[in-house]
Amino acid sequence: MGQRRALRAKLARDLLREISSRYGLPPDYFGKPSVEEMAIEGRQVIFLDGEPAVVKAGDRYYPILSFEPLASRLPKVVVDMGAVPHICNGADVMVPGIRRVEGDFESGAPVAIVDERHGKRLAVGMALMGSRSIPSAARGRAVENVHYVGDGLWRALIAGRAPKPT
Repeated sequence: MGQRRALRAKLARDLLREISSRYGLPPDYFGKPSVEEMAIEGRQVIFLDGEPAVVKAGDRYYPILSFEPLASRLPKVVVDMGAVPHICNGADVMVPGIRRVEGDFESGAPVAIVDERHGKRLAVGMALMGSRSIPSAARGRAVENVHYVGDGLWRALIAGRAPKPT
């Protein structure tokens, strides 16, 4: 794990603008937080006012499961309870395990994966199919798992092992 480092003001502004735009938030939604980055488990994590907010996967930013301002805004893919242990071990979401879709999204969009019984977020992923395609699909991968409960990033952040700013 690396050390946290503050982003330069312009880079921080551009990043906040990109994230706000991507999630349909007003440009000033986050105000003027301190913006830091750190490599955790080989991935870039962005902290807003000391709270882990987003993780970079590929060229996109996905909300950390525990960052409510963004994670709660994602459309949902609701999975059956049989899929839960697989998703919590990093498996992608397969069409047969999906009970329903809540919200509209296109392929490539970030989505929350939740269990059918409690509605708890299990993972954040990238849709491989749009919300209109999933109900009519018989098989295949519907969502690529990007960040899930119990992954190394989750353990580092929740267990409090992420270093505090110096």
